[in-house]
Amino acid sequence: MSDETLGSSESSNLVQKYVLQRLANLKLGWLLTILAVIAVVAYVGDFFLSRKTGEVYHFFGGLCSIIADGAFSTAVIGFAYEWLVRREASETLELMFDRGLSKQGEATVNAMVREIPLALLLDKRVQQSVMFSPGKVEEIIRGALRAKLGDEQMSGSIYDGLLQKTFSYTERFVDLRVEVTLSNVGPEEPEDVRRDFFDVVVSLRYRTKLVGRRFIFARALDADQFNIRLRDEDYIFTWRVEESPGLPKDSRRALDVYRFTINGRELPKEARVTDDGAFEIACEDPSLDSLIGDEVSIHYAVKTKLRRYDHVFFYTAVRPTKGVTVIFNYARTDIKSVLTYDFFVSGEKPVIYTLPPERPHTTVVEMDEWVFPKGGVAFVWRLEDEGDEGDEAIGYELEMTR
Repeated sequence: MSDETLGSSESSNLVQKYVLQRLANLKLGWLLTILAVIAVVAYVGDFFLSRKTGEVYHFFGGLCSIIADGAFSTAVIGFAYEWLVRREASETLELMFDRGLSKQGEATVNAMVREIPLALLLDKRVQQSVMFSPGKVEEIIRGALRAKLGDEQMSGSIYDGLLQKTFSYTERFVDLRVEVTLSNVGPEEPEDVRRDFFDVVVSLRYRTKLVGRRFIFARALDADQFNIRLRDEDYIFTWRVEESPGLPKDSRRALDVYRFTINGRELPKEARVTDDGAFEIACEDPSLDSLIGDEVSIHYAVKTKLRRYDHVFFYTAVRPTKGVTVIFNYARTDIKSVLTYDFFVSGEKPVIYTLPPERPHTTVVEMDEWVFPKGGVAFVWRLEDEGDEGDEAIGYELEMTR
């Protein structure tokens, strides 16, 4: 409130107070005048009636005397109260009232001073429009990292290298469940395939906000094909299996999609060999356009091949994910033992256990917190016909992208 507004308000209050005081004095003056007139008239009446003889004159004379005394006493008391008591009492009450209002006003102002900034800080619309605009957010985060680490170069690298990448993801997974089942290759397949590979079935279930209607599963023949598809968001699953006589480039034995459902609805599949020789299976449904932006449940199962002597299966997170369960089952293989190495990018450590306890053939990894891209878990195995050195025989050729 400005000084001009305060001055105008005080002037208005003084005028109102003056007018009300004049009205009160006018009413009191009229009342005292009437009482004085009544007292004078009654005294005059008593004076004349007291000179008359007779009971009637004597009665009315006494009545006039009583009325005159009462009116005069009331006038005197009213005058004394007005000038000696009421004004002082009124000033005292007004002073107490002003003091109370002043304290209340100070308390209100202090409360507003405390609460208004707090309300601005907590109001999401204010945060987004004023405080937390993209530029301001970047300044705040960079400043907080510098203050925490005390190293401007390190804090800048963390923001540019880790946080910016995390912010760039438009898709997030919730309650991801990955089931990996290894088995020996069946006798109907060629000898070189049975000798060098495991069959592996990868099943994923998760919830996410739908961002598109086209999903591609790819078998890459080399690192170049793999890396190109890894950077394309339409590719939901990319697996590298080199071409061989037993696994030609268009072989469904190297990559086959058993199922792909969104909210329980199976999507049609179309297979093709691309110009660069990769084998792809595309799932697309134009009716999914109405669900883009909504949360959906996705489930797919893929069968492919995994080299036995690579001795490792990787699961690597490719999206920020809340809640991950990875189940690695090798019951139908000649794997003797499995070691589990987690490298999750998260604030918590995963829970890892094997089933059954006496002769384990399944490893379960559970993480209830957020997991960020590039983190994950590796399952390293040793075959029955290998010595202890098999535990260290980790290959890095195969990666799962989604």
